[in-house]
Amino acid sequence: MMARGGMIGLLTRRVAQSRRGGTRDSWYTRGHGDGWFEHLQETLARARHATRFEAEVSILKVLAIAHLWHGRTRESIETFGRVLDLYRDHEDWDGVGATLNNLGAAHAELGQDTEARALYQQAVDLHDTRHPRPQHAGILANMALVVARQGDLDTARSLCERALAMVADHPPPATGPVASTAYGHLGIVHRLAGRVDLAVEALGTSLLLARQAGDRLTECFFLNEMGETLRVGGDLPEAVVNFRRAPDLATTMNHSPQASRAHAGITDCGPAHLSHGTPPPRTTHGPASA
Repeated sequence: MMARGGMIGLLTRRVAQSRRGGTRDSWYTRGHGDGWFEHLQETLARARHATRFEAEVSILKVLAIAHLWHGRTRESIETFGRVLDLYRDHEDWDGVGATLNNLGAAHAELGQDTEARALYQQAVDLHDTRHPRPQHAGILANMALVVARQGDLDTARSLCERALAMVADHPPPATGPVASTAYGHLGIVHRLAGRVDLAVEALGTSLLLARQAGDRLTECFFLNEMGETLRVGGDLPEAVVNFRRAPDLATTMNHSPQASRAHAGITDCGPAHLSHGTPPPRTTHGPASA
């Protein structure tokens, strides 16, 4: 059994390592089952007893991400709210910005795009007044997706291009997941604007970067988006190829929503659609993490 402070130290080190490396601080929670919640709650209680801010806030973040991962979005929003309060109390403005981004992602998952956009904008404004880093490009890319869903495709494209410009001078692996998301969301914007060829090109780049970074959830999400784009463009056989690649990845990550979406996409590419013209696009939601 791990010693009393062992889990606290392990989670704190992993969050610190992921922040230094520019990767998502949720990487080590992805794919865990519901049993992970009990461990997190126990460790959180120990961190509070030890009055260790860094440990408490790190574990709360993981708990919030775990809630989001398993579809408990409202619990995730509540927990991220507690994280935000802690960061503000300790004047950790990088933490505030990252948490505003996570809250935006959670609200976007519920389809609350107005709330999500406002939270993303707060994060962008905060970083613009400080020292923007390549990782902050992820906030712009996330914001672009909700802006696109609101119908402002020109602004959404501009946000994606701004995000890509921020990471252009910082090659992977540090910025790989961020660049993958930015290219992927740019592809979605192109698709919504009817530019299917450009959408396929951007999504192809996104998938390449996700694979290079070993980011299986992002790869799974954008495989579904590639399938949807090809479906809308009328290339149903190739759409099915992409949709069929997604469920295996989703299963390995214990993330059923993306598996369900892939199966629905395959169904939509069935013979019935071949004689009914191009089907309408589905509503798009981003990966459930930040």
